[in-house]
Amino acid sequence: MIDILRQIESMRLKRSWSENELCKRAGISQSTVNTWYRKHQTPTVQSLEKISDAFGITLSMLVADEGNTVEITEEEREFLVLLNKLTPAQKDSFLEFLQSMFPEY
Repeated sequence: MIDILRQIESMRLKRSWSENELCKRAGISQSTVNTWYRKHQTPTVQSLEKISDAFGITLSMLVADEGNTVEITEEEREFLVLLNKLTPAQKDSFLEFLQSMFPEY
């Protein structure tokens, strides 16, 4: 099992984000994050989802062992954030569009 706080810190530092920057991007208060570290608490699932969204990764990627994570670019992160805002019907249409661009796929 990974140490989720260490994983969050590692991912934050790889992006050269301050703790404050992560809090702003995730919509989590600085005092909440400080409490996690000070009291060695595990963040709630809702907080972990917000953090994974801020990083542009899935929750499973956030909690995966470090050797199993995939780093994405800022452009890819933005794409995933927008993709996740689509309705299921919009996602289906978008997938069909992409598949039409790459018929060999």
